[in-house]
Amino acid sequence: MTATSELDATLRPIIQRFERFYLGRTANETDIARIGDLIVVRSKGMLTDAESRLLHGDPTPGGRDMVEQMYRKMVRQAQESFTGAVESALSVTVRSFFCDIDATSGESIIAIVCE
Repeated sequence: MTATSELDATLRPIIQRFERFYLGRTANETDIARIGDLIVVRSKGMLTDAESRLLHGDPTPGGRDMVEQMYRKMVRQAQESFTGAVESALSVTVRSFFCDIDATSGESIIAIVCE
């Protein structure tokens, strides 16, 4: 097993549980990459049906900003649980955590800097 597939096999279940339990959704597609001490999780198809309908009905920046702010707030509220699971699974210490979503494309990024 390669390092990339080991990382994927270790983190994918953690990410899926996190998305389902804390965000109430799961991605259609998730890519995981490690570059040195940086782990990047890119998820596609992160919008719920309700969010998609909201954005379709209100394509203004206000609707998009509201969806993006809500996503960031939900992730931040559950950050300790997520980073704790990553630390435990990979035997690392999470030094920094970043998250964002593009409501237009429905893609999200979580970046984790580990020690």
